[in-house]
Parts: sequence; C-alpha cells; structure tokens
Amino acid sequence: MSFSLTDFERGRIVELHKQGLSQHAVAAEVGHSKTVILHFLNDPEGYGTKKSSGKPQKISAALSRWIRLAAITGADCSPITIRRHLRGKGFRNKKRLQSPRLLQRHKIARLDFATVHQTWDIERWKKVVFSDEKIFNLDDPDGFQCYWHDKEIPPEMFSTWRGGGVFLQWNNGASGCAGVSHSSWLCGDVAAGIPHD
Repeated sequence: MSFSLTDFERGRIVELHKQGLSQHAVAAEVGHSKTVILHFLNDPEGYGTKKSSGKPQKISAALSRWIRLAAITGADCSPITIRRHLRGKGFRNKKRLQSPRLLQRHKIARLDFATVHQTWDIERWKKVVFSDEKIFNLDDPDGFQCYWHDKEIPPEMFSTWRGGGVFLQWNNGASGCAGVSHSSWLCGDVAAGIPHD
C-alpha cells in the first residue's frame, strides 16, 4: 500500500531530490518514511494510482497523518486547540488555488495565439464567440482542497485533472457581438461523437 502524497509534498520531494539531498534527508524534511520517498521517486507519475482490491480503508489520508503526528509528538490536545493555536501564529485555513496543468506545448500555443491576434481590429473580433464550460464532478468533490496557509509564503496551487464521471455544461454564458447565448447540455463522451439532445 502506498501512502497518499499531496501535490505540495510531491513537488517538495522532487525539488529536494534535484538539490542533491539523500532519500533519508528528503524523508526527514517531508515527514514521510524513506520507503515512501523511494517508491515515489522510482515512479512519480504512477505513484498512488494503483487501486487496492482489498477492503477500503475507513481512515482517510488526513486522519492518518493526524494519528502519525500525534503519536510522534505525544500531543495531548484536541483538533480545536490545534486550529486555535495555528490561527494565533498567523496561519489561515484557505482553499488551495486551482490551475490547469499547463505543459510546455500548452504555453507555446497560448503565446502563439496571443502573438497572432494582438493586432486584430474590432471588426475581426466581432466575428468571435467567447464560450466557457462548467464541469460537475460526479465521483469526487471537484478538486476542493483546504490547507493551513502561512502568510509568509506564496499561496499553494494544484493542477486540475479531468477524468471520468463528470457532467459538462457547455456554452455556460457564451457571448459575442450579438449578445449572450443560451446554455447547452452535453451528455456522453464528446470526443467520441455528437452529443445527445
């Protein structure tokens, strides 16, 4: 069984490894065992993706970290006391910001688009329709994540991924020179063919 690693922990492990720290040093810095660090570095993309065929665990990843931390530190206080202490030290419970997972090819494509269209006049932009989409995740809580933020460091961010079990609303407020369009609902796999009415 592989221990769950947050996106922040994954990035931290990779960065420390690039700096030349040993696996033992990385494990001490991140707060996970050397075995976890070893397995993650051996396969960063595939780590934690294998589904267990056994009975699902009743203890969440967050509760597991809490139990380990309490066992290591011997802390004898309630979660409410801990939250009050963190707030007193300047930490704030914030929602982790979401950002599309932009690869290098995505960044190049965006720059190319901006370069080509930066000289367009109003008449050409009048022929463009701007649309948006809203995805409702039916399997998980839409990537909602909270964390204790230290005001001394930049806000944390994680990449959004799209998989199965989603409900897509297309043209969510699409607009152009003629006005705003009505919403349209897409059902099924859009890439596989024409969506149903």
